[in-house]
Amino acid sequence: MQIALKYTRIATRAYSEGRLLLLEQRCPRNSQLMRNSKTILMACTILSLFQVTAAQNVSLIATSGYVLQSEGGHALYMPLRCDLDGNFYMREYESGFGASPVLRVSARAENSTRFSLDSVPELRGASIQDFSVTPDGTVYELLQFGDDVIIAEFSKDGRSVSQTKLEKRFWPAHLSALGGNTGFVVTGAELPQKGGPPPKLVNAIFDNSGRLVRRLTFAHDPAEIKEEKPGKEGTESQKGGPLANESVLPLVLGDTQTDNAGNFFILRATDPAVIFVVNRWGKLQRTIKVASPEAGMKVGAMQVRGGRLALLLQKSDQEGQIQKRTIVIIEASTGDQMAEYAVPDTLGTAFACYTGETFGFVTTTTGGRLAVQTAKPE
Repeated sequence: MQIALKYTRIATRAYSEGRLLLLEQRCPRNSQLMRNSKTILMACTILSLFQVTAAQNVSLIATSGYVLQSEGGHALYMPLRCDLDGNFYMREYESGFGASPVLRVSARAENSTRFSLDSVPELRGASIQDFSVTPDGTVYELLQFGDDVIIAEFSKDGRSVSQTKLEKRFWPAHLSALGGNTGFVVTGAELPQKGGPPPKLVNAIFDNSGRLVRRLTFAHDPAEIKEEKPGKEGTESQKGGPLANESVLPLVLGDTQTDNAGNFFILRATDPAVIFVVNRWGKLQRTIKVASPEAGMKVGAMQVRGGRLALLLQKSDQEGQIQKRTIVIIEASTGDQMAEYAVPDTLGTAFACYTGETFGFVTTTTGGRLAVQTAKPE
């Protein structure tokens, strides 16, 4: 008991003096000392609890903001991305146009680049389902072209480089390029069959040639598509495609991202949100259930950097107007929540980037122009 009180006092003093360090710096998870010392483990646990508690009352504040004069502001498809240079990537919503190109906006909004299928006439009619950006700025677009799934590669200057058709036909939802140019992770659902069972989820790793390397399944996956009660003309998904079945929303509103080590993270937009953490060989490492700061908050976006996950959680009223936003930081290797930040209304509605220290947002000005913002904890 005396030992526990001693480390409680150490943790309290560190907290009061504002010298809290990152947990992995003071508490190496794989050290022999950690494994053999309950005392140090107790101290580290206390420190981590103080760290999270301290961050719960912290808000983000804008540190910079730039307006892109050459681009008018439109509604944006989610998710948004960024690269290591701080550039922002997004797709603007255009009614009736499923091939709205990926737009890159530089960190200071000095210039923009489009990654458009217009330069690939053989893919005219394809719709863009999602896109992925590598750390160096290479862009991959996930396309539905009839029943085929195609990944289109673009160089960082917007030129079309290649198109790869995946060997499996399905309805694609999310894409993430694996590190080291080794392949792709794609999530989606099987094509619905008239009179058949609910479509199965697709969580798959493909190599650069489009060959299916491995298909993944997760026990108790909350995004599993549920059976529908058929009407006179069949089920909704049989009449209107996979999106007509509302149980597919946890898949569609989720995301798939990778980190620099090749691990990837499959987010299901359920309540609570669920994240499957998978290593580069396709082995499930852990399942993280994200505790909402308060009832009614749902996940709106996920960004990944340096082994940490930043999730935007938001609460809306009955008209869909956002009332409150919070970003929680989760250590991917343990599932522990490390910090929680309030997001004020002065920051853009679209969460686009997390660097480990700063947060990026995209918004539209009152003059109808796109603007990018960077923020940090106050």
